[in-house]
Amino acid sequence: MSAQRENATTFEQEISAALLRSAQLAREEAIKHGTGIVVQIDGKVVEIPAEELKKQAEQKNET
Repeated sequence: MSAQRENATTFEQEISAALLRSAQLAREEAIKHGTGIVVQIDGKVVEIPAEELKKQAEQKNET
């Protein structure tokens, strides 16, 4: 693999990790402020209320 391709792969991995961190922070902020978030799931725009986000976070922490 060329150095340029390796750099691109590393860059893509860093971007993916940053997007995941950003999404997690958005969830945490929504829970903190009692608001939902709007996401796209299977092509549909869906609002996930704070209560559901809180439940998902609790389930994630149990594992």
